[in-house]
Amino acid sequence: DLDRPRPIQISLTVENNGNVPAELLATVVGIQHGVPVYYEEMDVSDALGNGGTTYAFGEYSPTRAGDVMWTATLEANDDDVDVATAITVVTSRSASMVFIPS
Repeated sequence: DLDRPRPIQISLTVENNGNVPAELLATVVGIQHGVPVYYEEMDVSDALGNGGTTYAFGEYSPTRAGDVMWTATLEANDDDVDVATAITVVTSRSASMVFIPS
């Protein structure tokens, strides 16, 4: 167990590279030791030509050391699902984010 866990700040940046404005459902899931520890959904969008919009999700305070495997899923209207992954390494003293391109 962690004595004083530091909250993990969760954010997702979306960029509309298409030519049609759209609002999509983004889902962020965190898994630690094979157990879901975080789940949040949010409607997101980005204006055409904006270069990206960042959304802040609720923070997560880990209760145990061990890697948290993050998956962000963006469900587009054209049956295309975009997925990004990341890992947060949680030790007894700190947590650091490691991004893994998908």
